[in-house]
Amino acid sequence: MVSAAMEAEDTNDALPHTLAEKLNVPSSLKETFASQNGKTEFMIDASIILPPSDSVPIIRVRKHLFTQKEADLMMGLFLGDDPLYTIPNSMTKEQIEEKLIDYYGMRDGSIPINVDGEDRSSVERLNEIIASYEKALLAATDTPVLVLASKKLETPKDADNSSAQRIEGVTRQDDTDVYFSITNSYPLPNIVRAVYVKAKTVEGTTVNDSAPYYELSDQQSPKVPTSFTLTEDDALSASDRALETLGIKDMVCSRVSFVVMPDSASGWMWPGTTFRSENAKDFKWAYKIQYTRSYGGVPITITKDDGTGVADEEQYVEPWEYERLELIVDETGVISFLYKSPYEVVESVTENAKLLPFQDIQSVLSTMLPANYAWMDESGDIVSAVVNISEIQFGLARITEPNTRDQGLLVPVWDFWGSVSITNDKGDVHLFTKYDALLTINAIDGSTINRSLGY
Repeated sequence: MVSAAMEAEDTNDALPHTLAEKLNVPSSLKETFASQNGKTEFMIDASIILPPSDSVPIIRVRKHLFTQKEADLMMGLFLGDDPLYTIPNSMTKEQIEEKLIDYYGMRDGSIPINVDGEDRSSVERLNEIIASYEKALLAATDTPVLVLASKKLETPKDADNSSAQRIEGVTRQDDTDVYFSITNSYPLPNIVRAVYVKAKTVEGTTVNDSAPYYELSDQQSPKVPTSFTLTEDDALSASDRALETLGIKDMVCSRVSFVVMPDSASGWMWPGTTFRSENAKDFKWAYKIQYTRSYGGVPITITKDDGTGVADEEQYVEPWEYERLELIVDETGVISFLYKSPYEVVESVTENAKLLPFQDIQSVLSTMLPANYAWMDESGDIVSAVVNISEIQFGLARITEPNTRDQGLLVPVWDFWGSVSITNDKGDVHLFTKYDALLTINAIDGSTINRSLGY
């Protein structure tokens, strides 16, 4: 693939310069076709998005480990002179009482039951949890025992690899819980992340490496409460200043969205929770600002896949997560910072990759889209299905190089965004796949890329 991408191109000034002209890309694409047995219909009515560039690079990247200098910059920005304490081994009376308020609410029906375990609505499990907290309350103290945590990257005692390092602790700022951590190759070699959260949570720590803020289900037209006066521009400026202070370069904003935190955060801290804005008017509001790496004016396209999938034949191979950088900003400033799996540039393989014309990409699309969803034709439970493609986007994607799980290439790709709906044998229509990249095609050689596997 790399050799094909580096074939010499004519640099004659008379040739077209934009990617759209070079690759003969239309502004939109509209066509409809069906699977071989006609059960699945593919409907393409999509706008085509290209960056305003005249060339596309290929960049070799590898896993980056945070340095002590970078850690000091983060602690200086987010913690200042505040001490960092080890995470208390036990909860205070107040923390347990706050937990019990939520669980009592679930028991009396004022809050939907949402507990751990296979059955999240289990009354039996709820009563077990309440009993355990009531027992813990009898022995709890008013204040936790605070032990200063180290602010140096050190190897955890239970680490299994020599490169493992960690800083982790909690503190208080403005009467609010703060959690901070930096991990290098811990607990697994490819896990690298930095987390700062300032939010009122019962334990003072995070769930799923982020603050307990949740997306709106009506993000496109939300009803924003008048009490929330922070503008998107001001939030983005605060976020950009933070990245500048931390020395994080080659990043561009990929998405800004409203997020909300319920008053009783602990009772709602579950992945995937969303709220309608009209039901969140009394919640705490903020902006989530997501960034992506960009080279030569061409950004990495972010999809819902995180690159942690493992093929059946590779079940003992550790995955390498995609880079992810996001901040949450409210009226007070940055209250959450999450940087996972940062990249380190090894080299620029080429600044002007040779790409297939869009007509060739269309040909791959018409062949591989039905192939990817052939299982729907074969399913006896599915009567019919519709695959809708509503947007086509050109950008970069990281693919892992063969025989390594911590080095790869940023290559140009075409992502085809849309949704999938299916009708079962009972006549029920279900949105099987919400808006996501349904197919990713390598713009150099026309091969398809599995976003989950990372190659």
